[in-house]
Amino acid sequence: MKTMKNILFLVSLLVTTFLNAQSFQKEKKGFCIILSTTSFAEAKRVAKEATTKLDLNADYRSLIANKITGLTMPKQDCIDAGLIFPYYKARGVDANDLIDDGDFISIEYSNKYKGFAKGYYIVVISSGDINNKEPIFLKAKKFYKSAYIKYALVNY
Repeated sequence: MKTMKNILFLVSLLVTTFLNAQSFQKEKKGFCIILSTTSFAEAKRVAKEATTKLDLNADYRSLIANKITGLTMPKQDCIDAGLIFPYYKARGVDANDLIDDGDFISIEYSNKYKGFAKGYYIVVISSGDINNKEPIFLKAKKFYKSAYIKYALVNY
């Protein structure tokens, strides 16, 4: 009986160690950004304008400004989803979540990205493998001279 307990303990230790190692793996992901601002209202205005200028769909995910997390889902949406308010999952921070990648407009909060300056609302027009994003980036530069590509390490 004692041997079985020891085996179970070792197996659970190995599984925990493996899962922890998995959570520390990182992948470099690119983000094409057309605006960084401390004003959520300005970010919303530019994002809306960019849908027309760049002919891109937007996915705002009903996010609203929040003093604690920068952005959050509305309180009722959090409750309906069984999440604690405030809750914000940034676009592209999970390398396994491929629906976050692609060419569409979203507003994100820079604090969620490792290596980004803190305290900014960023208007992202594309994320993922930036090697394939040159056409959208060059199009964005025509309208938004300050557009840039920034890389972040995301969870894998």
